[in-house]
Amino acid sequence: FRALDRMRYSKHEVAAIQIVDQGELTPQDPGEFELEAMDNGALKRVILDAAALRQYQEKLNEYQESIHQYCVRWSIPLLQLPTTVDPAEALTRALRKGGFAR
Repeated sequence: FRALDRMRYSKHEVAAIQIVDQGELTPQDPGEFELEAMDNGALKRVILDAAALRQYQEKLNEYQESIHQYCVRWSIPLLQLPTTVDPAEALTRALRKGGFAR
């Protein structure tokens, strides 16, 4: 949250947008998966059993809650979007709904 902290300390109005893939939020069954790093395209094979999936879900829930709590604590609007939604359209709708744009 350091980048958000820097913006807050610099007196910027801060809002957060989180884009998540449904497959990340609710992984299906245990098995072998190939993960691709978004920054450099590197591929990594991983094998997840039921225990690893449970641990993943617990950590993900903690992470999601930490984002939510941070935004609530500092009164930062948080817009969470699935990858199936166009972020530009969703942001435009949110700004219109809040009276910030026509």
